[in-house]
Amino acid sequence: MVKKEFDLVIFLNYIYFIMYIIVKMVNRMMSNVELPVVLLDGQDDVMEFETYDDAEKMRVLFEKNSDSGHKYVVKEI
Repeated sequence: MVKKEFDLVIFLNYIYFIMYIIVKMVNRMMSNVELPVVLLDGQDDVMEFETYDDAEKMRVLFEKNSDSGHKYVVKEI
């Protein structure tokens, strides 16, 4: 009997990184509906964060600086 050796092959079909974004909840004046708005960076790309902690720190800063009382939410993408 011939011993067959198999190489260990690791298949990584999907390599993905969990990213986080910040969504601004804008209150509409005419109705009591909150409109979600995804925040963009200075180059009109979606503002993405690699860690939840980084996104949360930025969310807190946005809420502290909001003069309109908007709420911000961190979302995983």
